[in-house]
Amino acid sequence: MKPGMRLLIAILLGLFAGIIALSSLSQKEKEVAQRGEPVEVMFAKTKIDPGKLIIPDMVEKRRIPNSFKQPDAVTTPDKVIDQTAVVAILPNEQILASKLSPSLMRPLAEVIPRGMRTVTITTDITHGAAGLVQVADKIDILGVFHLEKPGGGLLTSARMVFQNIDVIAVGQYTVPNVLGQTRRQFASIGEAGPESVGFTLTLAMTPFDAQRMVLLQELARIYVMPRFKGEGPEPLQFPVITSEDVSGSEFPVWTQAKKEYNMFERLNKTPAPGR
Repeated sequence: MKPGMRLLIAILLGLFAGIIALSSLSQKEKEVAQRGEPVEVMFAKTKIDPGKLIIPDMVEKRRIPNSFKQPDAVTTPDKVIDQTAVVAILPNEQILASKLSPSLMRPLAEVIPRGMRTVTITTDITHGAAGLVQVADKIDILGVFHLEKPGGGLLTSARMVFQNIDVIAVGQYTVPNVLGQTRRQFASIGEAGPESVGFTLTLAMTPFDAQRMVLLQELARIYVMPRFKGEGPEPLQFPVITSEDVSGSEFPVWTQAKKEYNMFERLNKTPAPGR
């Protein structure tokens, strides 16, 4: 092959290689352009369990291509710190706004309605609606009393003492929790039985009712009864129920029998002579 021909082939091959290189570079530039400028996104450094309050050590900010950013990924620390994880967030996972809820702790003074006072009651899963009461629920309070009868003995009665009471805190949680504030406490009841698992409810009440509630805790066993969300505030009329209403009593039966016996005796008894 002539030297000129070889040179021409070499030039053509070089041009072809250059065209391929330029095409490849152009493709890379297009991919980078499609990814967009890098953006900052918040990532989890460690696993964050549901219900955990997020603190700075659990998260970090990273720069990633815009195309890799999830639609509702959080981009600033202030939108993550002091929030609560609704579901588990794994290490190196982008933190999504949909997986967060506001902190479960707000100053109590901020959630007390004007003119109201707070009273905290202690209950358990047996007497406290299985621990399913949450902040912002409305409840009724039933009291069970053990009173002495005038003639001796005890009479147990149940009375609906309060109705339509606002729950403003469960334990130390002052914000509704979609997971249920007390459910984690009851994961393992243990051998001691359900009454050993106690928790507190803080209620908003008028000053007068707050005094009555404090006294009620000293006098009676309290039962917490959640109300239907759509139920109106009008109080319902409930009769006082006694142990005799539940188990029956011999006294009403004997009283009626005695009346019938006396009537029979009067009808059949012959008056004595001279009377």
